[in-house]
Amino acid sequence: MIVGWLAIGIAMQILADCIVGLRLLALAARTRRLPELCLGACTFLFGGVGLPLSILARSGRMADPETAALLLAGGFAAQDLACLFLAVGTWRIFRPDPVWFAAPATFGVLAVASLVGEAFQTGYAGGDDGGAWYWVGFFPRAATFAWAGAESLRYHGLLQRRMALGLTDAVLADRFRMWAVCCGGVVLGFAVFWGARVLGIHPARSAVVLALSSAVGIVSAVSLWLAFLPPAAYVARLRRRTLAASAAATSR
Repeated sequence: MIVGWLAIGIAMQILADCIVGLRLLALAARTRRLPELCLGACTFLFGGVGLPLSILARSGRMADPETAALLLAGGFAAQDLACLFLAVGTWRIFRPDPVWFAAPATFGVLAVASLVGEAFQTGYAGGDDGGAWYWVGFFPRAATFAWAGAESLRYHGLLQRRMALGLTDAVLADRFRMWAVCCGGVVLGFAVFWGARVLGIHPARSAVVLALSSAVGIVSAVSLWLAFLPPAAYVARLRRRTLAASAAATSR
């Protein structure tokens, strides 16, 4: 019962990723634009598919070790594909120069190497990982979210300066801020998981790790929702900030 309550934040993250991801994919189907496709695929595949599969595989509730291994392999593949979409989206939105395409290309190579290497090294035995090839995929996943968050935070700063001159909208600026917070939350989740592994703690069976992961999940879920599906009251408050900034700029 206690473990169930501790995992509520993780459940919130999974639910938010599913809803927001599907909404963005539906938008991409209408607009035919790459950014919506990349962000929608990233959120849905990472939180809606990869995260639940890997949690289930590591839970110890699978009677068949081969089933647990297949679930974990599928979870890693979904997370890697999600991060590849994120890397391409970050490149396309923030760094469209062809030189920066090296970032998603490098991630793609490392992801494939990790998946294949671990399949030969451990075979994802019984839902447990731990071979060297696992970390070849783990750290690039975290780095991809860190890169996305850093770029979004940088762009938020640019929009803040424009907003002070009445040249942009507070809602748009806040979207980038919330997306940066969401990505930062995911990076913290990776850090909690890595810390547990370093200390020899099973991440899926520790109340402390679940509590920390749950807190991170709440932050990620709320910020993701505010970035893409903000409530009307929240948008109205941001609009008032735009009007106030415009009035201040006009009075100078």
